[in-house]
Amino acid sequence: MIPGQRCACYSSDLVMRQYSQVRSKCREENKPFSYQQICKVYTIVLFQHSPREFQQYPEEYLHYAKQQFNTGLKLDLVQEYLLIPLDIFLKKHQNIDKKLDAWLTLIASDEMERIREVIRAYPEFGEIYCQVFRFRYQMEELMNMFSDALKIMDANTTKYMVEQLTDENEQQRETIKKQGETIGQQGETIKKQGETIGQQGKAIKKKDEMIEQLTDENRQLQERVERLEAFVTSKFGPMDGEEV
Repeated sequence: MIPGQRCACYSSDLVMRQYSQVRSKCREENKPFSYQQICKVYTIVLFQHSPREFQQYPEEYLHYAKQQFNTGLKLDLVQEYLLIPLDIFLKKHQNIDKKLDAWLTLIASDEMERIREVIRAYPEFGEIYCQVFRFRYQMEELMNMFSDALKIMDANTTKYMVEQLTDENEQQRETIKKQGETIGQQGETIKKQGETIGQQGKAIKKKDEMIEQLTDENRQLQERVERLEAFVTSKFGPMDGEEV
């Protein structure tokens, strides 16, 4: 993660590098130095995995900023910034429509099909890709781009991030532990409910068996009554009120 303060430090370091180079050149050529010789410094930061602040703008991948006064005063403060979340770019762009798309795809993507699309659209990018590919395995050259002060700052920032991530992981572990306990309690409750349902099921089954038994006994009793009525009718004739 690269917060705004870190971007400002990188930009300031680049300005001071330019200042030192210009002053040294003026001394070597025995010429007077002027601050007007300091050119504009663009600090471009590429994010492979953009921080959550960028996720609030899922349709934007070029974030440009410069310093300005609230009164409208016009002074060239030379420092300008361009922040590019590459993951958002890859989600938003599927085609190579312009050279900027080719550059960003070349930097952001490891998919060979996308790289081929870039080279087909801009053949000169073939050699560039080979150079960048080699550079990815020579990280010491990248580290030489920054001053010792920024290296220390990077180390401190990394330490802070590790501590922050450790705290977050500890909180997540505690949350997961509590959720596990809750799930365990819910499981125990479900188990008891299952046992209760099982007991109720057994009781219902017994009632069903009893109802079936009583129904069978009632049927047998009804058959006996019908046989008895038939016997009485055959011996003594129909009873009063009965039809012959």
